[in-house]
Amino acid sequence: MLEFLEGIGSGSVRVFWLPVLIWTGLAGAVALGFGVRDRFGPRPPWVGNRLHPLAGYRLRQALLLALPASILAAPWVPTLWSWESELLGPVLSTGLDPAVIPSPRGGVTPSDPLPAVDMTAVLLGGAMATVAVVAVTRIVALCVILQRLRGIRLTALPVNDSMPQRMLREIAGQLGVRPRVHLLEGPPDSAPMTFGFRRPVVVVPRTVLDSPTSLRTVLAHELTHVRRADYFWALLESVTGAVFAFHPLAWLLRRGIERCRETSCDAEVLGAGLVRPREYAELLAHTHTPAQFPTPAVAASMSGRAVTLRERLEAMKYFADVRLTVRRRIGAVAGAGVVFLSVASIAACAGSRDAPAEHDLSSLAALTLDAEKQSYVIPLSIDPEGPVQYTRMSEQEAQEEIERLEIQVQYLRERIEEISKAVKELPEPGPLRFDPDPPDPEWSDRYYLNERLRVLHTVRREVVKTAEKVKLAYETQKRMRDRS
Repeated sequence: MLEFLEGIGSGSVRVFWLPVLIWTGLAGAVALGFGVRDRFGPRPPWVGNRLHPLAGYRLRQALLLALPASILAAPWVPTLWSWESELLGPVLSTGLDPAVIPSPRGGVTPSDPLPAVDMTAVLLGGAMATVAVVAVTRIVALCVILQRLRGIRLTALPVNDSMPQRMLREIAGQLGVRPRVHLLEGPPDSAPMTFGFRRPVVVVPRTVLDSPTSLRTVLAHELTHVRRADYFWALLESVTGAVFAFHPLAWLLRRGIERCRETSCDAEVLGAGLVRPREYAELLAHTHTPAQFPTPAVAASMSGRAVTLRERLEAMKYFADVRLTVRRRIGAVAGAGVVFLSVASIAACAGSRDAPAEHDLSSLAALTLDAEKQSYVIPLSIDPEGPVQYTRMSEQEAQEEIERLEIQVQYLRERIEEISKAVKELPEPGPLRFDPDPPDPEWSDRYYLNERLRVLHTVRREVVKTAEKVKLAYETQKRMRDRS
């Protein structure tokens, strides 16, 4: 069990823990920078010195999604530094026996025995197993939430009244919502919410459907979520949060994303001039009351569990008159894209395999050449039906291999002489009978000994051939080195 955890831990250092560590430092610094400006910075009457909720929303999304992107991109991104080669030194592959490693001064030295178990790798392997168990548990819980949303879609009644449908088409046209949105009637004590990517759905309780003013406000808010594909992003963020549930910074970023998702949506609705700020604030106060029917976490809801009413009213106060143009939206997305690529690529470089540095190539070639000078290429076995296999041996090992083959040849010669003598000592057999019953013991013994002789002669020929090949390779390489 310890060896299994050690293997997991040592294999996960590069592909998981190093990118997570680098991402933590970079994302923490960036999040702290714009978080201070977003929540605790100066609040002048002009808006320019305060970060818009949409920019904070996109930046937090970029930081969170850079974590899985860095791990997935680590095998494909070249490293920017060779810190491992500086710390651990070059890893040589000389083709020698694992117990023989070339030394820089020449010759071969036995390698030091490795420790039985690396406890650091075992602890990392246990942590990796715990992360996997927690991730699977969270993903199962997310599947339960998605199944619950599917149940809401199937059980909710469609709204066929002309007034809500007409208002839905009007606001969708003003916001530029392309996909067809289905309006459903939710439970009486539920908050308005939207979910679905290819077939978006807006669920509104009957109390809101009976009030045209409230319905217009709710539809403007929920259709803004649909236009921005917030459900798709929320689902992607939920999967990322489930996989990295152990990381506190990932949890904080998800909380900030949920908060900025609602405040940015409020600012967009008011900036577009679709509803009045007073009516919008009154409806927010009404929807923030606790509901008996809780909203699923993935669905975009006007109630906004992660954001307080005070934060939303404060954001409305500063950004109600700011109209988000196409240029500002593109700027927010472009800035988030730069942050995403920068953080993900730098974190991915920590988990990538680095090539040997240029200044190490000469020493690597010298050590490899020195190792070759101290060894001999010897045929390992001779297969009549296949190619000859070779291996690299030291001089002592080559001499021992020649001595071992000579002993085998001597043993086979002695056995052949012994059995040949036994055959000669057998009495002359009588006439051969076909299918004798009982079998003739004289002919049986002679046949058995002759078969053994035939096998021994075949084996001896192959061993002699192998011995001559080994001697030829050893003597040829030795005399060429003596001449040089």
